[in-house]
Amino acid sequence: DKTYVDESWINQPIYILPRIQGWIDKYLPTLGIAVTEYNWGDDDIITGALAQVILLSVFAQEGVSFAARWVAPDLGTVTELAFDLYTNYDTFGSSVDGQVLTATSSNPVQVESFLYGTENGEEYYLILVNKVTSVVGATIVASNIAVKEATVILYPFILFSFHDF
Repeated sequence: DKTYVDESWINQPIYILPRIQGWIDKYLPTLGIAVTEYNWGDDDIITGALAQVILLSVFAQEGVSFAARWVAPDLGTVTELAFDLYTNYDTFGSSVDGQVLTATSSNPVQVESFLYGTENGEEYYLILVNKVTSVVGATIVASNIAVKEATVILYPFILFSFHDF
């Protein structure tokens, strides 16, 4: 988010990943970005898990080549489910695949949207993150895709295992 103002002593937009990518493009275009030893929140609470979901998509959008958490989330935590959303969303090993596409939410403060599509355009993965504790609405506009008819399968990210419902 180019307009996000850091709440620390910096108190100005930092736009860190695009800024780093600009330096790489200018000085060493063959280099990639690595984000290592990160951890954004408690693995046992939903805010930490939602931060992880958003972070994984932001890393993809910004072209991060490699990312490594400080530690893997413990088994059974909601943050483990955040990783499962990308790597095992149906509990049968299916994973989000493809290139990053653009999906714009009409309500990005409350509903964040991320879109991925396979190269042949046969499959799309839309990840929506409700960042508030109530039901909210948003219109999602997907750019650069032509879908005339689609079957939608919903895999909700919830506080219990997918096997529990």
